[in-house]
Amino acid sequence: MEKLFSRFVSNQPNTRLLCSGHRFAIGGHIHIGVNKPYAPEPELLQLLDDFLGSPFYYCSGKARDCYLGYGLYREQPWGFEYRTPPSAIFYNKKISTIALKIAKNIVYKYLSVKGKPIEYSCPPTQDDYKKYAGLRYSEYKAFTKLSKKLTELVRDKEYLVAAWRDNKNYKLAKSPKNKFVVNISKSDTWNDECFTLIKNAIEPQLNNLAQMYCSNINLNLFGYRDDRGLTSNIDINGWGYVGALWSIGYNYYTTYPELRFSIGMPYKVRNDKYDARDWIPEIKEGIVRAIKMYYRER
Repeated sequence: MEKLFSRFVSNQPNTRLLCSGHRFAIGGHIHIGVNKPYAPEPELLQLLDDFLGSPFYYCSGKARDCYLGYGLYREQPWGFEYRTPPSAIFYNKKISTIALKIAKNIVYKYLSVKGKPIEYSCPPTQDDYKKYAGLRYSEYKAFTKLSKKLTELVRDKEYLVAAWRDNKNYKLAKSPKNKFVVNISKSDTWNDECFTLIKNAIEPQLNNLAQMYCSNINLNLFGYRDDRGLTSNIDINGWGYVGALWSIGYNYYTTYPELRFSIGMPYKVRNDKYDARDWIPEIKEGIVRAIKMYYRER
């Protein structure tokens, strides 16, 4: 694994590897070989869940959804694949080594005493990890500390950047704030105060979406004629829709030469600050919903 990461980093020096799973359903599956196809018994899966799956269970990003669960496995020709852990167990070399050590020793212990009960506390104590997973005290402390910290970061929707560049540095490496940028522009006639009101209202949430989806967001707000009334090319509560009903959700963005969202605003909202201020909640909700819909369909 270390060689693979080193090769990737040397070939892609400006690329960050994310292991949080907010955009794609990525997991930290562990393949365990026993020299034959093997469907693990519920007792073994319970051991793996208690010692490894549970501490990292809530490190799974929001995209994992239906792929998240306890006791997940897939039988393989060489043994089986334990599928409960998230990709956060490969956050860095240290935690990866400990996680693989736990999986290996738990399976070995179970198979060596098969038929005999394995007694431990729930959740397992440091003595349990030492007895059944073979962890030293320092490994146990690192494992418990990092699992809690990563869980907090994923819960706060942070993006975890795999920290394999410096194998001696295991400090948390979060994505920098505002790594991806938001550009909001206008076209057609606008009162500057109206544009500023709307821009300032939607920009913070669009910035959050840009970091969440690891993508720059370019948004142009254009205008419709006064005689069209309150209309837009996206679904905004209380407004009419410009275009055929079948095209709702498909005519507000282009992807060539780059991704760009173009959303229409009514004449009054663009030129009357009181109308702009009154409609800000609905405008913000509609634009955020439309941009989320684009990314979720990708």
